[in-house]
Amino acid sequence: MRSKFFIFSILIMLCSMHRAFSMEPVPTNNDVAIINTIDAEINKQCINSVVEEVSYYVARGFGNFALTAGYDPSSVLRQTEENARKIMGIVHAFKSVQWNENMLKTLYDKNTHFKRAMDYYIERLLNYYEKITIENLNKAVNPELQHPLTILNTLASGIKKYIMNNALKKITHEYTMEFQEDDCIENFDICEYDTIHLAATSSNYCDHISIWNLLTGKLLRRIGKEGNLVACLSLSPTGSQLATSMQNTDGTFCCKIWNPQCGSLLYNIPQAETGPSLCYLYESCNNTLMILKNSSDIYWNKQEVWLLDKSNPEYRGSSFIRASAERSLPKITTSYKAAHPLGQLGTSKKLYVTNTMCPWLYLCKRAINNAETVELVQKIEGTRPFLALTDYEKPMIRVAVRNKIEALSEKKLRIQVLNKILDEDL
Repeated sequence: MRSKFFIFSILIMLCSMHRAFSMEPVPTNNDVAIINTIDAEINKQCINSVVEEVSYYVARGFGNFALTAGYDPSSVLRQTEENARKIMGIVHAFKSVQWNENMLKTLYDKNTHFKRAMDYYIERLLNYYEKITIENLNKAVNPELQHPLTILNTLASGIKKYIMNNALKKITHEYTMEFQEDDCIENFDICEYDTIHLAATSSNYCDHISIWNLLTGKLLRRIGKEGNLVACLSLSPTGSQLATSMQNTDGTFCCKIWNPQCGSLLYNIPQAETGPSLCYLYESCNNTLMILKNSSDIYWNKQEVWLLDKSNPEYRGSSFIRASAERSLPKITTSYKAAHPLGQLGTSKKLYVTNTMCPWLYLCKRAINNAETVELVQKIEGTRPFLALTDYEKPMIRVAVRNKIEALSEKKLRIQVLNKILDEDL
């Protein structure tokens, strides 16, 4: 009975898995009261602005829809600097509020007027990034300094920081790394947690797992090599453990848990019915490992649950889940996307991993592109965005610096030749 209750608890945990790992703070009762008060005040004071907006549209022949039943005034309020300043003025009137990211996100989701104002500032900042220069690079990414985009300096420090952080998240810039195994890649997994950025791969008919450092693009180490063929693998959400399903020489399976950082074997579960996939359910103080195994029934798969919080793993029961549930198990969202060159595992020795969130790399490239002198280009390595780059990204910027210096030198040479020709003509 207790075993069934535990399995039921694990299934409930699946539904809240994303929230458990994101560690997002929940607004306090006091924060909620403050947000509700500000929300009501914004809506109250925006009534006059909404009337003005309706008049604006009516005067241009688009007012009929605004006067129909069920009309939402917030859908008419135009996204202008004047309106954005007006709404921020209402927010700033609550001078005692210490804004944090969670409070701002809650108000952003709750109040459409506030959302439009914030989006306006974010869009202005993204447009500024297109023209950013190396001289202003440090000021543009540090909320403690006076920002080159002066309209941000009128905002409360918490709001300014929130806008700058969300503008960086909206930057779309990416690059792709290539990893190659000795044989066709059969399994892989990716983990991004804090400063841990790892990829794990295994090949057909191989007894080892390759651990790759996504911050450098290099092989970190290979673990295993004990004669057990790797059937499948899974990195834990924080990257502290790697679960592998290994096939023994006699055809039986075992489950081994490794430390991917140093390659040591942490747990060995020889009696586990390991199968096609492994999934870590939860990781707070320690780990709960769920092992899925295909059964003869195409609709149901067997799952085992093990606690890994002791020196020896503890079996906590098993149950059957629908095969479709296995495919829909929640995965932790990362900025990395992996793709096989042929679209199917087991057909190529290469794996391509794309980093889709590279705001610092983008800002450095834009600043270099907008630089007008060699002296300015050479200062890029002393900026905050450059120092925030990974070891894999810094060489890209150094190549961009070299190309820009060559282009500026050629431009300077052409100007000198042109001036010489003009002087001779005179």
